[in-house]
Amino acid sequence: MVSAGYDFTGWKSYDSLNFIFPDNASLDSRNERNYKSTCAIRFGAQYTLKEKIDLRIGFSSDKSPVQDGYLSPELPDADKSALSIGGSYKISDKLSVDLSYVYESLKERKGEYKEAQFGGTYKTIINAVGFGINYSF
Repeated sequence: MVSAGYDFTGWKSYDSLNFIFPDNASLDSRNERNYKSTCAIRFGAQYTLKEKIDLRIGFSSDKSPVQDGYLSPELPDADKSALSIGGSYKISDKLSVDLSYVYESLKERKGEYKEAQFGGTYKTIINAVGFGINYSF
């Protein structure tokens, strides 16, 4: 089985991050974000090795919605790519276990959040392992 997907996310609606305190306006915080809408592509495949064993592999590429001038340390986003592998073992007709691994790399990105005059260089790598137990009723 093979799958492919194209996702469009309307990030453009995320124009600011606001914290409003009705009882103390001096604590209010308004921070421009001005995200842009982006797209992502995803590919995946599943192969049944044996009746009880399924193997999976996937790849994705996702563009960052963070525009230059709005890069901040709480969300240091950049264009990213991910590779995933995994599999399932069917213990019985109703019970199976899954194991997965995902490697995701965000491109190194240098930038700043102009409003706060704060900048930096960011590089993120994510390694994630997953384990699942599935029971069908």
